[in-house]
Amino acid sequence: MQGVKILLVDDNRYFLESIEKFLMSTGTGIIIVGKAFSGREAIRVSLELKPDLILMDLTMPEMGGLEATHVIKTAHNPPRIIILTMYESEEYQKAAREAGADGYVSKSDLYQMLMPCMNNFFPDVSMNHSTDPIKSAINTHLRSDDLFNKILKE
Repeated sequence: MQGVKILLVDDNRYFLESIEKFLMSTGTGIIIVGKAFSGREAIRVSLELKPDLILMDLTMPEMGGLEATHVIKTAHNPPRIIILTMYESEEYQKAAREAGADGYVSKSDLYQMLMPCMNNFFPDVSMNHSTDPIKSAINTHLRSDDLFNKILKE
């Protein structure tokens, strides 16, 4: 795989700009293929652009991230979806998993947890991230389900 094609979905344009800058600073394995500002738009854009990964906000106008995730995951060969949110409750984390999300990362832990989660799903793509030994251990030794469970328990 030459790079991970990523669709960014959030109703906050400032957050989208910030996450795009962060992702682009992590290495050459990241390709931002598009942005969407609602769950409904995420479904449409996902079908058009066929990303490998969607970083999806939980709460948005028109249609939220959970409903959009559920719809996107019914497609043939759906992308991985990581929910990014300010909500850290176990109820939301459980709902994300039930909707078909592959991961759940709190925006407050974004810079520490997102890259290990992404590297876990796409180990063959070069994505630089912290050389912190704990983060490297998480990335190297945990399967995606284990990492998702770890994120759910934190």
